[in-house]
Amino acid sequence: MTDKGYGKEGDSAATRYEKECLRDYYRRIDAMDDRQGGTRIRDRVNALGGVRVGAFGKYGEAGSGMMKVLNEWAKTMALKSYKSLGLEKPEEAVGWCRNSLVRTTGIAAWGLEFGE
Repeated sequence: MTDKGYGKEGDSAATRYEKECLRDYYRRIDAMDDRQGGTRIRDRVNALGGVRVGAFGKYGEAGSGMMKVLNEWAKTMALKSYKSLGLEKPEEAVGWCRNSLVRTTGIAAWGLEFGE
């Protein structure tokens, strides 16, 4: 696989798509700012935390942005469900919740990296 400028070599198609969408979104923001003069729109977007993009690929793979969302979702689920699972700490339930989400959302790739 060669790098087409959409991300580093080895990124999943969904991650490359996320990066392409992010660049496109910021290009549109910059075009609106150019028409109005200044950087008012970009400054406001950045003040709100920037733009986050999440995508699933056509073969069920998830992009890195979507994996971050699923990881946070799993942590939230773990806080609510660890006692009902018979566990002592929420951290022990994160893996179970993550696997449940992966199955529920239909992610097919099991070689996923859930970054913290």
